[in-house]
Amino acid sequence: MTTIKTVEREISTLEGFAVIIRYEQTGRDVRADRERLPGYRYERAAPERYTVAEWIEKRFKKRFPGFAATVYRANGAKAGGGTKLKSLRATSA
Repeated sequence: MTTIKTVEREISTLEGFAVIIRYEQTGRDVRADRERLPGYRYERAAPERYTVAEWIEKRFKKRFPGFAATVYRANGAKAGGGTKLKSLRATSA
């Protein structure tokens, strides 16, 4: 099991965008040192055709039930649910 900070870093490294993990019910940020989460165990990045909302549903929520993710662009702005991962990753390059 791993910490929130490590999971956020694993997602950023593999997927090419930043995330902040929050509690799903309250929307509050989770302490970075909170432990006992499974790691982000994907070998390949999600397809570029996915939207942010699809990535959250198909990857994040399946791996981390009870938590929510806010996805950010390279400039620090929140990425909308309809943003394609391809364009999101292009802002981070």
